[in-house]
Amino acid sequence: MQIETNFYTIAVYTSICHVTVYSSWDERVMEDYIKHRTGVVSNLYTGKKWAILMDMREWTLHAPDAEKTITQIIKRTFFQKPSNYAVIVGKSEIKKWQVNKSFTETDKVHIKYFETLDEGKSWLTSLGYKMTPLDTPKNDL
Repeated sequence: MQIETNFYTIAVYTSICHVTVYSSWDERVMEDYIKHRTGVVSNLYTGKKWAILMDMREWTLHAPDAEKTITQIIKRTFFQKPSNYAVIVGKSEIKKWQVNKSFTETDKVHIKYFETLDEGKSWLTSLGYKMTPLDTPKNDL
């Protein structure tokens, strides 16, 4: 099952929500993403151990004035905490720095940054997460 927009793709697996982000996001795009992700998580991962594999290599850095809004929106969704975030940022230290400012690691949510998608997948599968595709009709989200 997959949700696709011009700004992100959300692919659903057994215990991993794989998100690929594109372009530059504003508040409206972030709100749409949160709505879609909240639906996926509520319907498929509630009460289960799950993780996010987030590929941000094609994401355009946001303007500093958008950072506060995006950080606030991210914090609003932390009630749906995955246990682990594998964030793919490529080789960009600037992107890693900006993403790191938006996400907050806690004792229950662990965030790790990787250059490649394979590295992120390997880390999550080594922790016991499964990337078996779910065949879930779009209406069930």
